[in-house]
Amino acid sequence: MFACATYPRDQPFLDNVKAEVVEQVARLSSHASIVLMGTNNENEIGMSWYNETRANSHLYIVDYAKLYIETIREAVRSVNSAIELIISSPSNGQISEDPFVLRWGDPNSNLYGDVHFYDYEKDCADPDTYPGARFISEFGYQSWPSVDTLKSVATESDLVWGSEFMNYRQRHEFGNEQIISQIQSCSMVLIQHQFTSPS
Repeated sequence: MFACATYPRDQPFLDNVKAEVVEQVARLSSHASIVLMGTNNENEIGMSWYNETRANSHLYIVDYAKLYIETIREAVRSVNSAIELIISSPSNGQISEDPFVLRWGDPNSNLYGDVHFYDYEKDCADPDTYPGARFISEFGYQSWPSVDTLKSVATESDLVWGSEFMNYRQRHEFGNEQIISQIQSCSMVLIQHQFTSPS
């Protein structure tokens, strides 16, 4: 529900969040494929990304604790106390469950919890590229969807490297250049600038 941003902590908002969490946890927690729930993605580490949160970190830490620990965590526990729950990913995890004590610090530390790793410049085929973390829960490199997927939303003339369509669809700055660089470093195949379906 929550990712890569800050959120309010006024009571009407928290009440709405609590009701939604209770409903969704009741609906989903019996599914065997769900082995872990998290209250947010990258919001703990995200507090270090923005000037506003760095300048007033005390306020945002209080907001964070009120929303994710006091509201969402408690709502999840009220429905299913047995489900594995992490407050954020990445995170250093917690020191204690009862009483609940979060392990604050660098949320992307490789000493505790999980790590997110994205480095679009390094050799993706080299295992030494990846950090020696306890668990890497997110990692990746830039890529495009399959040609068939692109054809469902584009014309043949759009499927040219550098076309207005292709540039618009790429939201990551320098993403296309990073894709080309990865292909060149990991493949002996010549890069085609026209996307074609395999025959």
